[in-house]
Amino acid sequence: MSKERGRMSDLGSLASEGYVSVVEAPPPGMVTLRCRDGAALTAALTGVGLTFPDHRGRSVTERGEVLWMSPDELLLLLSPEDVAGMMANLREALDKVPALIVDVSDARVMFRLTGTGAEEVLSKISPALLPARGEVRRSRIGQIAAAFWHSGDAEMTVICFRSVAGYARDLLSYAARRGSQIDPV
Repeated sequence: MSKERGRMSDLGSLASEGYVSVVEAPPPGMVTLRCRDGAALTAALTGVGLTFPDHRGRSVTERGEVLWMSPDELLLLLSPEDVAGMMANLREALDKVPALIVDVSDARVMFRLTGTGAEEVLSKISPALLPARGEVRRSRIGQIAAAFWHSGDAEMTVICFRSVAGYARDLLSYAARRGSQIDPV
């Protein structure tokens, strides 16, 4: 396991307080899981205490979250200390099935947007329709690839590559600055 596992990005703990709060979220363990055999994948996930999400969906259990990223790709969000064991269990369960299981924890960063205008902030910087509750949208914000979803009441989570974390933070913070609401109240 990397010495840097579980670290925040090099952005520091700066938070942006506009009409929506933008904060880098504590980093979860992240595993990309690619497999074209839906039945085997569903069985493997069930065997490790996770559930296969609906198309474009998100499922949450005590063991972690599963995000639907594409027809043959899922992203698992886990406790960082559970990543190695989860990967070993999935490799064993999918032993006879072509599958790719990769720890991408150090490659991604997450931001939480909190406030009643969280959806509006994303709508200003993404061409995609906002996801319905329980869905994950994979698109872009500004000029970078990102995925986002509702993670609570008046809260959205955005995930992107760590290499563009500064740009993402600045873009989200600028879109969330006070006075930039589309219809100020």
